[in-house]
Amino acid sequence: MNLDSDNCDPKTFDVTPPAWLKGEAKDAVDEINREIRSDVHLSPDINYLEYPNPADAMRETAVDITNKIKANQTRYVDKDRYRSGGRYSSCSAKTISQVRKWYVDEVLYQVNKQYMAASENINEQIDANFSESANDVRDANNAGANLLKSVMCFPIGFTMKAEHVRPDGSHFEKDELAYWDENVTLGVNIAPDYLRHDKFYDPEQNIWIDAVKSGKRYIADPAQNPSSETFIPLSLQNVNIFANLSILKNGGMQVLPPSPSTAWVATTNIWKIRVKGRLHQFHLYDFDNECHPHPIYGHEAQIYSREDYVDIRDPATGLVVGNNDPIVFEFTTGTFIFVPPGQKELVIDWKKELLKTR
Repeated sequence: MNLDSDNCDPKTFDVTPPAWLKGEAKDAVDEINREIRSDVHLSPDINYLEYPNPADAMRETAVDITNKIKANQTRYVDKDRYRSGGRYSSCSAKTISQVRKWYVDEVLYQVNKQYMAASENINEQIDANFSESANDVRDANNAGANLLKSVMCFPIGFTMKAEHVRPDGSHFEKDELAYWDENVTLGVNIAPDYLRHDKFYDPEQNIWIDAVKSGKRYIADPAQNPSSETFIPLSLQNVNIFANLSILKNGGMQVLPPSPSTAWVATTNIWKIRVKGRLHQFHLYDFDNECHPHPIYGHEAQIYSREDYVDIRDPATGLVVGNNDPIVFEFTTGTFIFVPPGQKELVIDWKKELLKTR
């Protein structure tokens, strides 16, 4: 009873809907899809530099898309189109209006559900694969993103000001006996410099040598490599965490669509990276150090050196005091990537979802 009002009296009736009703409902949903496709685009502020952890990007994406849909929700539903004089124009008009309302609600529900679930899954994978280092890996990616956002430069030396201060941190005045300050300029020189890739390094010639394929292996090009001292200065191993969890050829995890009923919105991936390397030479220079006087320049730089020298001897006694070993390092870290599709549509297969609600 009163099916054309907001306060109907529910009873059971055998109703045969008009043949045109299904087509009209589909047209209404297609219209909403076109409007969402035109209105809703992922904010360009949601990117790797701002959200290096894709789990954070997922949450922000859910908020961004949800807010944009809610801002136009009344227009998408367009309830007034199906009403006249405070009532629905007909039972069929009310049905189409309810389908529109359901569809917009379903889009909002799916966006929130799928993105939040993806965010939780990503964090679980990071915690599972990096264990106690998970937060360190997240911090490292945040630091890397902050570095990329800043103006990168490679100064010859980094100058710091050293000065004598009181225990509370306050400064002595220049006329006080305890006052002093000086600049400390530090410079670093390493070999190899790790700014090259897919190369071999020859420490005797201090050159990089091209890699050539020999069977299934890559070796230093013999034409460029008369030295037997060539070594690979940096070893890398990338482990794709989602490799066995994804149907994608690149091993990424499709965040949306997690089911056939949702539109493709984003892909993410996580790699565990193991790094092992050695610095053939490492020199740290203190250019402002005044401990080594020089008759022309005033003083010489103090140099801390790490190279592959054995049997370092005391110049006064000639006795061996130790070896000078090159710096070696090994660590495990991780990196994430979140790939949005750009201006893609956000569409739900309304027929499949309507069948599920039945």
